[in-house]
Order: sequence, then C-alpha cells, then structure tokens
Amino acid sequence: MFKALGSIIDDLYKQRLSGRIPRKKIVFLVGSGVRHISNILNDDQVAGEAAKRRLVSDNPKTKSFQEFKWRLFELARYYTANTLPTFAHACIHRMVTDKICRDVITTNYDLFFDSVWAKYPDLNIVQNPVAHRDEFLWDGYYSYRQKARGKPRYWKIHGSLSHVVFRAQTNLHNWQILRLPRFPISTNQPDLPKAFGAKCLAPFLGYESGIYPNTRFTHPYTLDPQFDPFIDWSYGSKRDLFRREIEGAKKVLKQRAQIAAVVIIGFRGYYNHKDPNDTWNEELVPILDGILNAGAPPVFMAIHEKQYAKIDEPTSQFMKRLENIDRCRSYKKVRHFLEALLYKYSKYFPYRSVGSEYAIWRTHWFLSMKEPKHA
Repeated sequence: MFKALGSIIDDLYKQRLSGRIPRKKIVFLVGSGVRHISNILNDDQVAGEAAKRRLVSDNPKTKSFQEFKWRLFELARYYTANTLPTFAHACIHRMVTDKICRDVITTNYDLFFDSVWAKYPDLNIVQNPVAHRDEFLWDGYYSYRQKARGKPRYWKIHGSLSHVVFRAQTNLHNWQILRLPRFPISTNQPDLPKAFGAKCLAPFLGYESGIYPNTRFTHPYTLDPQFDPFIDWSYGSKRDLFRREIEGAKKVLKQRAQIAAVVIIGFRGYYNHKDPNDTWNEELVPILDGILNAGAPPVFMAIHEKQYAKIDEPTSQFMKRLENIDRCRSYKKVRHFLEALLYKYSKYFPYRSVGSEYAIWRTHWFLSMKEPKHA
C-alpha cells in the first residue's frame, strides 16, 4: 500500500515540477479517527456523562441535559478552532496548496480544517459549493457553484460546529443557519429570548429576502426559540438538511476520470447492507464500493486502531474489502502513518518543509493543550 500510494503522490509532484497542473488529483476523505474529540458525543454518550455527574439529568428532554449537551459542543467548538491540528491536517493542506489535491471531504463537525483554511486566505478554498445564483450563503456555510471552478473545495457533509440552526416550528417554514462567534456561548435555551422579551432571537432577514430571491426566508417568530448546533446528531442522525452537500461529495467521487486516488483517513465506512435505511449508514460507501468494483481509481484507507478493531463486524465490509487487497493500514497515531508514507515512500513530497511549517503552527499559530472534558 505505502509503495503504491507513494508512487502516485510522486507522479503528481513530478507533473507539478514540470510546470503542469495534474488533470487527475487526490481526493481526501477524512473521518473522526484523524483526531478524537472528547466532547463530541451522541445522545447516548451524553446521557452516560450526565449520569456520572448526578447533578445533570440523563433524560434528553430535560433542560439540564440540553444545557449540558450544548456546553459539550461549545467546548469542542472552541477547542478545535484554537488548538493545534494534527500533522495530517498539515500534510493535506500542503497537497491542496501544491494543487495535487482539489477536494477534501469530511464527515467531522470539528473546526481543525476550518482554522487552517482561515489562516491561508490566498488558498481561496470554497466550502460546500452547491449554491446557485441569487441564493443566500448562510454566513459562509455554502459557496456558489460557478465560483468554485478551478478552486480547491472543502465538503463538510454532516454539518459543522461553526454554525447553529434555528428550526422551523412547522414544515411550512424554513430554517435559519447562522455562524457562531469565535468565543463560546453559554446557553441555547428558550429562556434566553425570554430575557429580552422576545419570542426568538434569530435575526430578521427582510433585506436579504429582497436580494436573494432563490432562498426562502422565514420570519423569526415562526422559528423555535432554541437554536442547536448545525450537525446531524441534532436531528437523530437524519441528514436531510445536509442533502445538498452530501450529493455534491458523491458527484466528486463519481468523476473517476478526474481522480488519481481516493485517500481515506480515520473513516471506517459504517454501512448496514441489511438495512439501507439505517440512519447511521455512511452515504458515500455505496459510491466507494462502486469505485472498487470498477477497479479505478485506487482507494487507500488509513484507520485508527480502535476503528480497525471493528473490521470483522458486518457493517465494516468496505474496510474489509480494502484490507483484502492490501489497501488498508491501521495506526495508533496518524502521524506515524504519514511518516511511513511521505518520508519513506515518497521522494517528492516536501516532508521537511511541512514539518517546519507545522512547527510554526505549534509555536505561534495554535494553542498546544490537552482537551479538557466538560465538567
């Protein structure tokens, strides 16, 4: 696996050194195994943490549970926006900068990649480029499709901690997606607008409704007063609100003639073949299976050892297929995998340069701290 993937990377860099931009590029698919975040938990896990503390109800319908869950996500948002990303993030950033990777797809909610892109504005990376002309972009959560031509693309297909959503009270109304500030917010509960004598604190977008006719806007009084993180766990794993970006990422993977390799990091690929409607199914797995069936482009997987431990489960068939063709490796730390790949098996990847840049990240640009668990 290392030799084959290293050869593909070197071939792309040789094209760049000759002055050409490769027609085929790497697509990265990044999952939670790239960096564990203690405070990103599902409802069952939150209930367990709440029960340990005893002062917080483990009933998801109670105010204390909802406030506890909100603080977990806010701590995760602050931590991942300000703390040092992994060396994998640095290596992927360099491949995007060097134009051998165009698409980075992630199922993660965290802000590690977001914080990297923000520090390199000249990269002009576009997030979720699915919007048409005259659509509102909801504080940068989406980008215009026509402006994405020739630019690197960042696909957050299961939501992001950077934004919250005010949900509609009925199906007759739309929702609002809004960006959170750079500091944590203490609560999202309905008593917050009550303190201001209002029904809801979502902004009134009357002006925007006049200049963005292709977006349906909603009066704030028709929205729920409580806002939630714009991530799939807010909706019991139903991903209807993320359908456009999911379909956009699928389209990227279906354009096989433009892909030199698909490199998967920290993404197990859960899929219940007995129940295609299982809400935990990863939507990209059938597309990835199709790529394997076609025989090209090559797909490689690097997976955390805790994820790899599930390889014999029925929902890990995609991972098992890759291992059977020697395209899957497990790691304890993702840096160890990248050292083996990019230092030992690639002659042209600028490994030392990336290491020097990463040292600047560690020293000057990001906090180096362990993640505190919310108490």
